[in-house]
Amino acid sequence: MSTLKDRIQDLLSSQFRVPAAKITHDVTLGELSFDSLVLIELSLVLENQFGIEVGDDELSPELTIDDLVALVSAKGALV
Repeated sequence: MSTLKDRIQDLLSSQFRVPAAKITHDVTLGELSFDSLVLIELSLVLENQFGIEVGDDELSPELTIDDLVALVSAKGALV
């Protein structure tokens, strides 16, 4: 059974072509080259994948992968 973190890492790797080795718990979205347009796309993908709503101001380049997992979890993601 995969965890929420595993699913998010897989999503970043497969849909956003981020090398899996770069996706560590403390890397920021900005360090992964996610700009404002990619963050909008990410929010839409998260909404579709996990059945949640992500506000326009909730994702930022400063978020770490752990922060992203916590955000998705707090919103009651369907795992």
